[in-house]
Amino acid sequence: MTEKPTDHHRGVVLRTEWISRHMVRVVVGGDGLADFATTGLTDHYVKLVFPYEGVEYPTPFSVKTCRETMPREHWPRLRTYTVRAWDPDSRELTLDFVVHGDEGLAGPWAAQAG
Repeated sequence: MTEKPTDHHRGVVLRTEWISRHMVRVVVGGDGLADFATTGLTDHYVKLVFPYEGVEYPTPFSVKTCRETMPREHWPRLRTYTVRAWDPDSRELTLDFVVHGDEGLAGPWAAQAG
């Protein structure tokens, strides 16, 4: 029997929108956000997980398991983002990313998402 991971939610990019020359808004959704929730306060954040290409990760995926069983250089990279908006009815999570060209990890990902 496979356990459901408890330390993450898995979403898919639904759409993106450039809101300025250096900022892109990414809306993530899907059934993987069914258990996602906020408390209604304005300071919620999420940690996005960026796995390394070519590295095989445990199934079901768990950051905790990665840290317990894998060498540090294979741990997925985490980036923290403030929740811009959360719509529980449509299961849509909105995040804004600053893009500095090809530098960094999350900005280039967001610029090419969707």
